[in-house]
Amino acid sequence: MSEFLDEIIARFCGKALSPVDFTALFRYLLIDYFSNSSNILEPSLKDIVYTDDDTTQIIIEAAGRWKPSTGDHRPAILISRGEWKVVPYMLGMNYIQGTEPSIYLRRYHGSHNIICVGKTPAQADILGGEVLHFFVGIIPVLRERLPISYLNVEGLSAIQPFDEGRTHFITTIPITYNFELRWTIGITTSPEP
Repeated sequence: MSEFLDEIIARFCGKALSPVDFTALFRYLLIDYFSNSSNILEPSLKDIVYTDDDTTQIIIEAAGRWKPSTGDHRPAILISRGEWKVVPYMLGMNYIQGTEPSIYLRRYHGSHNIICVGKTPAQADILGGEVLHFFVGIIPVLRERLPISYLNVEGLSAIQPFDEGRTHFITTIPITYNFELRWTIGITTSPEP
């Protein structure tokens, strides 16, 4: 996991983050976790291991990349982007005064939903609990290593029916985060003739 985390840190540092970066982060973390049965705490999930081929026992994918051909393959974990908001700083008119060139900044607040899908309510609930515990455990490590000012697992939703042609069941884990974007704009004037 160390090499993987170093790769994620490099991706997050030194660039403007996008929703795709967070989706990739959560997907890669879940794939890494479910690729090794010794990571899995719940005994009834030990045989549900992720592999990067058609023999996988669990689908882990961005919700926007879901394929109808995998709709019957359950359990699954889908990563769905929530709302993103730009939150202005209240002081300094959103720039750091006295710097040349001026440094501007904005805070972003975003969210993602980790959707655990099961064939039965019990399977969705057990999978949701496993994923919740995983994120609760990994969030402090991510906070220390990534340029994110706030990252939190909000909880686990109630089980709900999910109609995909046949009824499956879902539970959702919302994750919220904040990060800052800083940039400079150097304005030059042309010399007068």
